[in-house]
Amino acid sequence: MLRGDTLGDLDWLDTEQDVPTQAEVDAYLASPVVPQLVTPRQIRLALYQFGLRQQVEDYVNSQDITVQDSWNYATQIERTNPLILACKSALGKTDEELDQLFILAASIV
Repeated sequence: MLRGDTLGDLDWLDTEQDVPTQAEVDAYLASPVVPQLVTPRQIRLALYQFGLRQQVEDYVNSQDITVQDSWNYATQIERTNPLILACKSALGKTDEELDQLFILAASIV
């Protein structure tokens, strides 16, 4: 319960978790928000900048026609789409790397 404007004015009601420090709160607030949706153009340009465009295209082209259609004709690319997650795993990428890809993609206008 917040009784003012600072962390010190917070009455922490959850007895099972430690009260976060001001540094932890500041770090959380400063961390970038990972976009969950980007356009196909944005993701492809971001993949190119990361040097992954051809690897992703090769992976998609090795899949069945429904996967290829999903990649080629999508109107938006969702961070949690099974195709995106499968591609991430196939290329040996981490969740953090995927987050960075989506952050970059969303910055492309």
